Amino acid sequence: MMERHGLPKIARQPEHHSREVLMTIHFLPPKTDLYDAAVEDAIATCNGDLRGALKALLILNEHLEAKLMELQAGGGTVERRTTQSLH
Repeated sequence: MMERHGLPKIARQPEHHSREVLMTIHFLPPKTDLYDAAVEDAIATCNGDLRGALKALLILNEHLEAKLMELQAGGGTVERRTTQSLH
């Protein structure tokens, strides 16, 4: 029996000397894209506080924009990680 994401999977019960056929339909949850997962993660990090998650993302975005402008101006240094620094 083939399963497709988001489509039902039908499981048939064995027939018992009866013409009735019992069927159970199982639905798989829709595939979550990366943005949905990131949003859920940000909200969970802020204990379900939507305003807190949005504020944190705005602050992070401002920081990244400032860092990008600094790098484009040639005044910033790029931090490089090596495999040795991760251990």
